[in-house]
Amino acid sequence: MKKHLLGYLFTNNVVRLMLLVQAMCDAIIIIYITNLVELNKYVGIHPTLEIGALITWVVASSWVMATILSFFIFGMSIINKSIFFRQYIFSVVFYFLFFVMMVAVGSLTSQSILQVVELFGLTSLAILTFRIVVFAGYKIYKYIFWKRRVIIIGCNEKGRLLEQSLLNDTSVLNIMLGYFDKAEPTDKYFMFKYAGSLDEVKDFALNNKIDEIYYALPNDPVYIRELSEFADSNFIFLGIIPDIHAQDRKKIHTRYLEDVDLPVISFQYSPLQEQVNSYIKRAFDIVFSAAVLLVLGPVFLIVIGTAIKLTSPGPVFFLQKRPGKSNRVFTCYKFRTMRINDCGELQASKNDARITKVGAFLRRTSLDELPQFYNVLKGDMSIVGPRPNLIQHLSRYKNSMPDYNLRHIVTPGITGFAQVMGYRGETKEDSLMVKRVELDMLYMQNWSLGMDLKIIIQTVFQIFRPGDKAY
Repeated sequence: MKKHLLGYLFTNNVVRLMLLVQAMCDAIIIIYITNLVELNKYVGIHPTLEIGALITWVVASSWVMATILSFFIFGMSIINKSIFFRQYIFSVVFYFLFFVMMVAVGSLTSQSILQVVELFGLTSLAILTFRIVVFAGYKIYKYIFWKRRVIIIGCNEKGRLLEQSLLNDTSVLNIMLGYFDKAEPTDKYFMFKYAGSLDEVKDFALNNKIDEIYYALPNDPVYIRELSEFADSNFIFLGIIPDIHAQDRKKIHTRYLEDVDLPVISFQYSPLQEQVNSYIKRAFDIVFSAAVLLVLGPVFLIVIGTAIKLTSPGPVFFLQKRPGKSNRVFTCYKFRTMRINDCGELQASKNDARITKVGAFLRRTSLDELPQFYNVLKGDMSIVGPRPNLIQHLSRYKNSMPDYNLRHIVTPGITGFAQVMGYRGETKEDSLMVKRVELDMLYMQNWSLGMDLKIIIQTVFQIFRPGDKAY
């Protein structure tokens, strides 16, 4: 989930350091240029050196803030050329708006517009030049000093996927020097990259100064032990790819039982299965839901409840059984958005005649979900998690979608990663449910409290921009 969620931020210590260096250098460049062209002469009434210095300091601080903010918006990976230039454009726009504001409030007189444009142009050009130099220098440094010479043991699909991953790694230059296997491969993909048999691995690694060896063959304890001793003796990293079938690939968790010297691999791992994380999430749920119910609950209950009662006969709340954690059924609370009907678990569809006018607004803005904060306090739901689907979906998808039941390992949520990514509402096609389950699994495997906060913020924005699937 690196590209989809918090992976945009603070990818590694090198990028974090580059951010700080870049921001400080940007500020130094601005201060130097503004003093070089004597910014104080552009100030309107009673120009003084003190006012010029103050404006210089404000401009420099704004640029640093813009640089940092651009990284948070577009990501931290300065080695990506596209992101690099987007960051620059964003920062220049921010810088331009600052100058417009200075003119608007009279700090810079309208008579000095040309001088302001000159100052803006000079500074922006200097910043761009500096960024390009830093960017190019970083790339050159990486290609000269950050090189890893790699070999893979195993002419098979796992080896192929591993090679693709290594070559796609932009944080370091991986040089693939060849494959090794028990016998010469017949696949053309490996024939031209075949470097020798298993007995030739050690000599090849020493003669070619190999940094990393990856073992992707079926488990051979004797050979792996021998290879491990060789790698340790020669300061070579040895990575062993588990002997797992391709169709079983998903994010796995390895735990080591030290008392019995035994590794344990799990396919169903989620950080929320750890007690400490579950306590943190539960504490956050209680505090957040209690605050919402105390502050907003009475107002929304009166306003929405009154609107529902005045526009259609029936109760204010709609109660429905939903499967929760471990498929335990609970009563889910919502504001009623439909006229009383006997359609049971039939999903709402576009232009559904059952939905009232008030209900349409509530569903579009997700305000009909507010009573579920009571479910959160009870412990049936969480603020963020996989959305609780209908009971009928259990029998429909549990056989056709192997991961469907896994989403019930954790507590369902009022909102979720799938919902903020646009997969909400009706699931006419199975492909929509497949994608929803994939995103739910991604959330479960990468959970963090920061991820929950980001999803909550995105959900709030969706109230104002609900999208075309909100019905």
